[in-house]
Amino acid sequence: MALAMEPPPEVIFFMTDGASPGTTDKMIEDLARKARGRRTVINTMSLMEPEADAGMKKLALLAKGKFTIIKPDGTAEDVPLK
Repeated sequence: MALAMEPPPEVIFFMTDGASPGTTDKMIEDLARKARGRRTVINTMSLMEPEADAGMKKLALLAKGKFTIIKPDGTAEDVPLK
């Protein structure tokens, strides 16, 4: 929905506290491609949910953003993207 805005946002912060079982690599790749086409960076955060890490990390990498893990003790860890 945010990518449909006019003008498009420069940055989106996508936070989740859970993994979505219906999310596929193709969906993540399509979303990242659309973001890049609109020149929108997507930063992602996984909130105390390790199962969401892989998808959020991939989305941030493909959408030229940053990926952060929020740990159960509330501390944040920026994860290097490769």
